[in-house]
Amino acid sequence: MGGPGSGLWDRGDTRPALEQVRRLDVRWLHQQGYLQPGGRATVTWFCGERPAGCFLIEYSYRMHGAADWEPVRQVITLDWTVCHYGGQRPWFLCPECQRRVAILCGEGKWFLCRHCSQVPYTSQGETRLDRLHRKFRKLRDRLGPQYSRPKRMHWRTWERLREQALEAERAWDLACKSREATPP
Repeated sequence: MGGPGSGLWDRGDTRPALEQVRRLDVRWLHQQGYLQPGGRATVTWFCGERPAGCFLIEYSYRMHGAADWEPVRQVITLDWTVCHYGGQRPWFLCPECQRRVAILCGEGKWFLCRHCSQVPYTSQGETRLDRLHRKFRKLRDRLGPQYSRPKRMHWRTWERLREQALEAERAWDLACKSREATPP
C-alpha cells in the first residue's frame, strides 16, 4: 500500500521524490541576481530573436558507494519570455529534451528536468489514506485545532472551511476504521 508503517515506506530502492533531490530553481537564481549580466555567476549572452543565455555550473559528483569525487561542468541554456506587464521571465531549457522548465533536478550526475530525471512529486506516491490525511491536516492548520474562526476571516469562509474540515475528519476516521477492520 505504501503509507507510513506499511513496510514499503522509506525503502532504499524506491525513487526519491522531487522534494528529496537537489534542485536548481531559475526563479530563485533570478531573484538573487545570479542571472544578471555582470552578476555573481558566469552567464554568456548571445544575440537572436529574443535574449537568451547559458548558465555554467561546476560541482563535484560521487556515485553511491564510490570513494572519489568527479568534477562536473554542465552548461544549461536559458530562455527568456516577455511578461504581459513588462519585464522578462527566465527559464531553463532541459539539456536532454529542450523543454522550458523553472526547476532542474539533480538526481544522478546531471541536472535535468523532472520528466527526464523520472522524479515524481511526493503526492504521486500517496495512498488514498495519505491524501485524506494531508487534506485534513491542511484544513486543521488553517483553522486551528478547535476549528475556531481566525481573526479577519469572513464568517461564510470560516463556515465553508469548517464544514470541509469536519467532512475531511469524518472521511479520515472512516478510512482508518475500515483499514483496521481489514486483516493484513
